[in-house]
Amino acid sequence: MPDSKPFCINCVSGDVLPGEPRGSLARIGPFDTYVAQPAERAPNSEGVAIVYFVDAFGLQLKNNKILPDMIADGTGLPVYVPDLFHGDGVAADAFKSAPQTAREAAAQSFLQKASASLKMATVAPWFIKHRPGTVVQPITEFLEELRSGKGLKKLGAVGYCYGGKPALAFNTKGMIEVTVACHPSFVDAKTDVAPLKGPTLFNCAEDDFIFGAALREACKKTLADRTDAPVHEFILYDNTVHGFAARPKLSEPTVKEAFEKSTDRTIQWFKTHLLAGSGATGTAVPAAEAQPSAEAPATLSV
Repeated sequence: MPDSKPFCINCVSGDVLPGEPRGSLARIGPFDTYVAQPAERAPNSEGVAIVYFVDAFGLQLKNNKILPDMIADGTGLPVYVPDLFHGDGVAADAFKSAPQTAREAAAQSFLQKASASLKMATVAPWFIKHRPGTVVQPITEFLEELRSGKGLKKLGAVGYCYGGKPALAFNTKGMIEVTVACHPSFVDAKTDVAPLKGPTLFNCAEDDFIFGAALREACKKTLADRTDAPVHEFILYDNTVHGFAARPKLSEPTVKEAFEKSTDRTIQWFKTHLLAGSGATGTAVPAAEAQPSAEAPATLSV
């Protein structure tokens, strides 16, 4: 069964979102945390919140504050963004030149692709240092503190790129009730997807070296093989590459539209499944002659 590649040039490329963050910083458990509060709190939402798991840039990139602000306003829920890397995210000025649309990627020459591979050598040590297994225990402590210290009863999670892995894995552990994974990295279909417990939306890029077509299909199959699979949906966005939902090229109309739609769908997923409390089993992916599959233990080890 195909697994996600650990990283690619699009993990460290993209554009900076316009605007300025308006949230605040707080210490929660082991992490400094950006807290985005909604302009207007959703009715009957006490004890409900969203955790935003960052991409490799961490809190240094303002996208990882502006997007939580947008999600907070759209859902009417507070959004907590733990600094998984303790200030050691990839530098925001380290953006690498890479195709920002699927059509640009398809038009690349062999030499251009080889050049991109060489550029990745400069950030490979960062990904090795911050492999997902290093954040399992701190995230566990963080989520426990949100529930015990903040009195939260229901948690959603959205993860982008690197952050897609914990958003999925902690759903399988039952520590996250509802998940959105945007072009996730490091994903194992058997351990991160097959045992999912709560409603999960996958926002997928058309051209994605990390979460490509073969892995997407494998993930769909692991859920289709279950008779008790949670509600789930895989949405593919035209002319996009890995990273489009977090660091979009807004000057490209198709990418701008994909970014806006993926953000809107993320918000609606939480409003439908987290706020409304709909945890009924079901699937957006047809399951022909479905057979139950054995659940594998959740893991973030790489």
